[in-house]
Amino acid sequence: SFTPGIAPLPLPDELREGSGVILYSGNWGVAHDEKTFIEAYAQYLLQSKGGLRFWLNATGAKADRVERELRSRGVPIYRTRLVPLDDLPRLLLTADVHLVTLRDAFVGYVLPSKIHACIESGKRILFVGGKSSDVHLLASRALPPDRYCQVNMGDVAGLVNALRATEHAVASERITGVVRIDRCASVDRLPASASFATSRQAS
Repeated sequence: SFTPGIAPLPLPDELREGSGVILYSGNWGVAHDEKTFIEAYAQYLLQSKGGLRFWLNATGAKADRVERELRSRGVPIYRTRLVPLDDLPRLLLTADVHLVTLRDAFVGYVLPSKIHACIESGKRILFVGGKSSDVHLLASRALPPDRYCQVNMGDVAGLVNALRATEHAVASERITGVVRIDRCASVDRLPASASFATSRQAS
């Protein structure tokens, strides 16, 4: 739970040089798409001098592959194993953007439980997955347009554009303290009417 006065974790030195932090926390397993993010993030950083830095706080069948692939391309990545559960709310507040992914074949069968906690954190969410997923339903209803963006699995160019827009929004907010709205054109908005309890564990 996000109790009043809770403080983010100290930001590691390796993540301080970028314009913000995008975090993937929890399980990165067979149900989660990794290829779209690997390709898009590598392309995005080639085009951005001070881009969003990636914090991978994860276990699972694909977590090591994501780290290995990005490092093999010379892409900066900060990797940790799962933080203690009591530190999870502080970790989620440390990030500027939460990354959630889901393969199309698992829509209707798998719901990454961390989406509830990511929503409650109030941070931006970037979802790589289909609009028919409950992840999209929950996030698009709960968050305003500047806090949520959905990109289809395999849409590398779309994700690169989403990362650019998110970088500009985060940088602007850090400098001015004013939220900048960069709408994700691929999202069909639903009424923002839902509020959800925080999950005790992100997976």
